[in-house]
Amino acid sequence: MANGEIIILPFHDSGHVFPATELASRLAARNYCVTLLLPSAPSTNSFRLSPLIQIVEHPRVHPPSAPPASSSPPSAPPASSSPPPAPPFQEDLSLFRDLLHERMGGEDRSARPVCAIVDVMMGQALDVCREFGLPAAIFFTSSACSAAMDYAAAKIRSGESDALRGLPEEMALPTVDLMRAGPPPLRPSGDLAPPPPPFEHRHHGGGPIPPPLVPGGDLAPPPLPFEHRHQGGGPIPPGPPPALAQMDGAIALLFNTCDDLEHPFLEYLASKAKKPIWGIGPLLPSQFWSAAGSVLRDGAIRSTTGKGNPGAISESDVIEFLDSKPHGSVLYVSFGSIVIPSDEELQELTEALKESSRPFIWALQRHTRRPGAPKVYFPEGLAEEAKGRGMVIHGWAPQLLILSHPAVGGFVTHCGWNSTVEALGLGVPVLAWPVHGDQVWNAKLVVRRLRTGLAVKGESGGMVMRKEVAEGIERLMRDEETRKRAATVASEVFTGGAIKSSEAALGTFLEFMDSKRKVSEAKETRGL
Repeated sequence: MANGEIIILPFHDSGHVFPATELASRLAARNYCVTLLLPSAPSTNSFRLSPLIQIVEHPRVHPPSAPPASSSPPSAPPASSSPPPAPPFQEDLSLFRDLLHERMGGEDRSARPVCAIVDVMMGQALDVCREFGLPAAIFFTSSACSAAMDYAAAKIRSGESDALRGLPEEMALPTVDLMRAGPPPLRPSGDLAPPPPPFEHRHHGGGPIPPPLVPGGDLAPPPLPFEHRHQGGGPIPPGPPPALAQMDGAIALLFNTCDDLEHPFLEYLASKAKKPIWGIGPLLPSQFWSAAGSVLRDGAIRSTTGKGNPGAISESDVIEFLDSKPHGSVLYVSFGSIVIPSDEELQELTEALKESSRPFIWALQRHTRRPGAPKVYFPEGLAEEAKGRGMVIHGWAPQLLILSHPAVGGFVTHCGWNSTVEALGLGVPVLAWPVHGDQVWNAKLVVRRLRTGLAVKGESGGMVMRKEVAEGIERLMRDEETRKRAATVASEVFTGGAIKSSEAALGTFLEFMDSKRKVSEAKETRGL
């Protein structure tokens, strides 16, 4: 007999869906029935094998099928390429409300769900949980560092010390007279809207932004794409990380991290939130933890858009390329799927890769482009000029395979949290190129505290130039100290304690929720 039902409501972006599906698998492994609300059902092995996981699909949302990926398309993508539509936020809430009405309406109180786990970007669902009397925990898919830094930076006032009380001194801000980067704004429908062009550094007195990288290895201010702020100077829901005061409707906070990796940040947040906090991650596929130095196969772990198409990049294509390169010689380049550097900066990167002698793989998302851009950026001529030395993938790329291959020696990344923990766990040093928001905090964590990466330095927070990219690549690929440090973190944190501490935290959270349920049932039995 199952221990009870837990409902998970993730945000629909893949960076949120992947951790949510891994969390569902871990809960099912502990004999909980899990109901997961998704735009479409995933095809991972864990879901095919677990009868305890039920997928409730958004009935009115049908994501378009992606065209095949290719290493060298004959021409740049057409101007008509556009991001796939996101599920309407209000439809998500309506579906969630209907589900709770069904689950909570029966007379058998023991059959009611134990709790809901709600993505931080779906925070309005807390009101629905409160409406039905269902306990809810908020799930942060990014780092504890980003939430802690966002909270601490918002408290700084002009003239105060740049040190953040209660946080590691490595995370001190170089300046406080900066505007803070926020999350993507919302359309009236509640969906994520693209940031307004142009992406430039503005100051409206709204409070500090994440720190810049300045000469000496600190973070340089990224272009700030967003101006979605409330009167208090910070982002409004549902963008992560929200002010902790906005989490009043949750009885606990869960983070996609572990105590071994981010102890001071979890401790800081617990002191500010005044409610239980657990690091139950990093929520990576089970194969990631059991790989033991072998090359991972994404196709066996996650669904892919290019598999099975004769013209697509296959894992065997990538392996053949990597197998032909010396150990630690290949640079992997990949940014996020929502916000990327400007076309001008991507062109600077293109020229730097052309001029470099380093082997590389550059993966570009097929639908990602800047607002107002006539088409998705594609590095014209790069694949041809670097033939044999470089591979350009336009579409799906097997990132876990690439990062786990011994030929890969560095990763140019936007420092999204999923990419960050994958690189940390596989011991790959990074060249941090954050674009906005939590990416900047994650980059600071990697560069300053963990010391497993270096940073691309933009001039005074302006555009990143070819010279800076080229110099950053060379520094990264030659820096033995950073490489050794990355290997140490992978060994001590990920191979060592991460999975044990996160499993222990998940167990404690479930005990906490079960105790809350028993107390509630006892009160109802007594008529209280």
